[in-house]
Amino acid sequence: MFYADIIVSTKSTTSYHTTSTQTLYEYLKARASTLYFKCNKTTPFQDNAGYLYYIGTDAQTKDWENPSLTGKIKITASSLSPFPEYSVVHQVASSVTPGVFATHYDVDGPTWIKVDLLHNKRIAIDGYAIHSSCRGCSGSYALRTWQLEGSNDDEHWTVLIYHVDDTSLTNDVYCPAAWNFENNIPYRFIRLYTNSPQQNTRNNMMTIGGIEFYGRVLTR
Repeated sequence: MFYADIIVSTKSTTSYHTTSTQTLYEYLKARASTLYFKCNKTTPFQDNAGYLYYIGTDAQTKDWENPSLTGKIKITASSLSPFPEYSVVHQVASSVTPGVFATHYDVDGPTWIKVDLLHNKRIAIDGYAIHSSCRGCSGSYALRTWQLEGSNDDEHWTVLIYHVDDTSLTNDVYCPAAWNFENNIPYRFIRLYTNSPQQNTRNNMMTIGGIEFYGRVLTR
């Protein structure tokens, strides 16, 4: 076993020392644990443990405010519903009270809803949750075939999880579903993307009542 006495100095007064009984592995593991914190999913949208909730409460130091409305994150979409009540992109960040957002119902081709974390720390997302359906909608509009993607330049995208005929989201109003997957890469941009018709529609319209992210958040 390799042992070492190590001192890591910064411009601050903080120093880190190993002892004669501490291995280099243990030291590095302890240091690595200070580089991120974990947003763990328990009950989607009810655990107040997601990253968008964390941003909206200033690291859980004040009451929640929609982080899209306050400019802490930016949400965009490939198109907007022609109905004003369904076209407010801020509703995508409604991790406390479900909102309603839909892309245009008469658009073929790729459709997406994107979250830009802006200057917030990037997240190595390994789980997420969605509220399905929307108030006042008639018909079946919950997502069925789509993928979650991550990017750090808003041009090159990595598929994090792919859903095909996924019935986890029901057509009940604001019924949440959540998924876990493997990922260790932190991302700034995260989006829902589809190029497939959803349920009983003949186009690629996407509609959700909110989204939340879980995973490891870099602190440096």
